[in-house]
Amino acid sequence: MNLFLFPVVVLGVATSLQGVLYFITPGDIFSPISDDVPTIYRLGPKGNRVAVDNCISYVGYNDAGTLVFGETHDQTGDANHSAPNKTHVAIDEEGHFVLASHASHGFSLADVPGSFWKKVVSYKGNTVFQLCGDHSVAHGSECSDARDITIYFEPMWPFAY
Repeated sequence: MNLFLFPVVVLGVATSLQGVLYFITPGDIFSPISDDVPTIYRLGPKGNRVAVDNCISYVGYNDAGTLVFGETHDQTGDANHSAPNKTHVAIDEEGHFVLASHASHGFSLADVPGSFWKKVVSYKGNTVFQLCGDHSVAHGSECSDARDITIYFEPMWPFAY
């Protein structure tokens, strides 16, 4: 249990936790030669989808099982104001994670054994997601060149607010 849990408001939506989404793969997804070195990739808003992003994109999670993106910062720490107005995470009819004005319910977070902060993300009880060939994220999708991934949520340190 997180002893520092307190509500945070992200774009007018009360969230229980705020943090970042990421996944880990063996090797570099951008290189045709895989060296099997574990690599961390952050996820964030990209156009109208959720995709691999070199920025630090903060996402809020609440007990209603929804995700909403807040501020996005580039690697220098500067705010990136190019994120679209629709920042709730929804899953469209093809399974793609899209940005919408209303969120899809059904996301949940579970503790990763041995880790105080890291949580595994699930959607309606399923922790298997797809990284599509265009580096966007999906659930239950048959997108081209897909590989299965596990998405993690790491809350921000409570004193970082």
